[in-house]
Amino acid sequence: SFTSPIARMNPIKWFLSQVPGLKHTLDMGNYAFSNENADQAYELFKDQIGHVHCKDRGEEKEEDPEIWEGLGMPYGEELLHRKGMKPVPVGDGYLPIAELVGKLKDQGYQGYMAIEHFGAPDQLGFMLKSAQFLKSLL
Repeated sequence: SFTSPIARMNPIKWFLSQVPGLKHTLDMGNYAFSNENADQAYELFKDQIGHVHCKDRGEEKEEDPEIWEGLGMPYGEELLHRKGMKPVPVGDGYLPIAELVGKLKDQGYQGYMAIEHFGAPDQLGFMLKSAQFLKSLL
């Protein structure tokens, strides 16, 4: 929800600064919701990542005009980081998944990487393709 206090990076960072030891779930596909950059989110939260959700997004030609209203932008303005919210297997969308996984590897991240496919028409197929893609990176 656009009204959620954790819908954008800056409020998330505020919460993390208020609670010592609190960790962040780097959910690669969630930043697109608020038209924010997943690479910037990684840089902002890299020292506080406790878990990772790998979720990619597919491009869509049209979005509901209410999206712009929720983002506080005039309808039809270019969305720099939100190219669509279509569910796709990890690695098939427009998000920089390979680069983010590479950064996590270089950082020494040892935790889990969950795969998310909300709304996928073929959950099993998406999971298998996503797992294969992530294994190729690791």
